[in-house]
Amino acid sequence: MRLYLVRHGETAHNASGRTQGSLNIPLNETGREQAHKLSERLQGEKIDAFYSSTLDRAYETALIVAAPHHKDVTKMPELCELNYGTMEGILHKDLNDFRAQKTVAFADLQFPGGEHYQDAHARARTFLSHIRQRAAETVLVISHGSFMRVLLSEIMGETVETMYERIPRQKNTAVTLIDFDSTGRPNVVLTADAQHLEV
Repeated sequence: MRLYLVRHGETAHNASGRTQGSLNIPLNETGREQAHKLSERLQGEKIDAFYSSTLDRAYETALIVAAPHHKDVTKMPELCELNYGTMEGILHKDLNDFRAQKTVAFADLQFPGGEHYQDAHARARTFLSHIRQRAAETVLVISHGSFMRVLLSEIMGETVETMYERIPRQKNTAVTLIDFDSTGRPNVVLTADAQHLEV
């Protein structure tokens, strides 16, 4: 399998440095432009299936990217961003401070009134189990920054902390590309690559 993991396009909350989590914030004009640039970048690739979270910013990005391929987009709640509870809408700096103040591992962290990281890991495992049937295909996923780190940690067998160190910041519509060999072993080809935004 070849797996593209893509962060959604920009929103007003992204532009102002605020967390979104489960808030359903739509793309802004910059986000739509980013999605179209990504669509142009990938239009020559053979992509068999498109998946997105159920949140509008991911789904709209996926629709734009999928359009040249004449493929439907399957929405899956498992791909939604972490629910930050009462911390949704706050500045990213304050969210990062909250994480830094905790002495527990990310896997044991829960946001006030929101989701436990273990629940996000369970969602990631459910999604990966779902796409195993596509072992000989190319799959593109449009999801969210924090959740994709959880997804990558499940794929690579590493901790979420390691993923945050490896990918400290992902630009909107950045692409991570993973090839799986016949045994299912992953090989990371690209990490948070956003060269299409430089055109």
